[in-house]
Amino acid sequence: GEEMIAAGIPTILVDNTKAENSTMHNKFTVIDKSIVMTGSANYSSTALNKSDEDLLTVENTDLAERYLKEYLELKVGEYEKSDAYDDGTKIKAWMGPEDNLSKKLISLIDNAKKSVYVAQFQFNHTGLGQALIDAKDRGVNVLVIIDTKQAAEESLDESLINAGISLVYAENTKGKYTEMHSKFMVVDHVYTAVGSFNWTSLASYHNDENIVIIEDASMAARTEGKLAELINSYAAGKADSFGLTTGKQEVTFTVNNVSLEAGAKLILKSVGGSFTGGVEFTGKSATLSVEAGTRIEYRYSVEGDAGTMNENGANHHFTVPYSSGPFSISDIFRP
Repeated sequence: GEEMIAAGIPTILVDNTKAENSTMHNKFTVIDKSIVMTGSANYSSTALNKSDEDLLTVENTDLAERYLKEYLELKVGEYEKSDAYDDGTKIKAWMGPEDNLSKKLISLIDNAKKSVYVAQFQFNHTGLGQALIDAKDRGVNVLVIIDTKQAAEESLDESLINAGISLVYAENTKGKYTEMHSKFMVVDHVYTAVGSFNWTSLASYHNDENIVIIEDASMAARTEGKLAELINSYAAGKADSFGLTTGKQEVTFTVNNVSLEAGAKLILKSVGGSFTGGVEFTGKSATLSVEAGTRIEYRYSVEGDAGTMNENGANHHFTVPYSSGPFSISDIFRP
């Protein structure tokens, strides 16, 4: 903060005094009134390089407007409930504590038909815990991954285990202050909730927080891929015992922003692994059969009469979920 002030960047210090230990816990950025970045990741070297984190980037002016409104409310210290959405809206953002974030998530859990997968750094909210137990009693497959150090300070995890819910303790030992800091939920392979919000009473009633709820199967598949990575890290070989699906899964990769000239081909090449020789697309998509839990790091290229155009920037990656496909992944080509 001092370095930013010295550099002439306007810096606003927010002091949340709603309760003992309450904080301005948001982690979001709005760029050019059109792009929103949010998730669990603090802007620290440990978070961005060693802890288990989530970062969602969305290009959506309506979403950006909602986050800018929250930014201005934080600036002046006055808060209003967010406007309601139309039922058909596929991506929704909510702010806490004014929007009652725990109630939004409980509603998702209460309507789950097949599965609820949760990764949570802190979890002591009894209402959310009871919603998971009720879902389990309805026959929904419920799996919770929780940070080991935080679980040691709470007792709700014991209630979940006693109710028959599969629970994974995650102890990130990559550094002195590393954590399993993710905060996401996937419901029925369709709905994804992600943001700054820990499942605690303090976060629910006092902290400044945010969540995004997305209705999109491709986003859910990516998030379940993150869940698979966490299982591989902290409960390797136990996917079957959690009621998860192993074996080969069908994954369709689609690139949406490419126009192919006659004779041109779109190619996927893995960085290591089974597809280093390249997989040729049919048009803009290709379907692969890959073992659940496999992490694929890959790049695209376009081959045509004029030569080959390779992608710039970071590699794409996707971990095949431990659940029954088929899965559809949407990417963009980075020229």
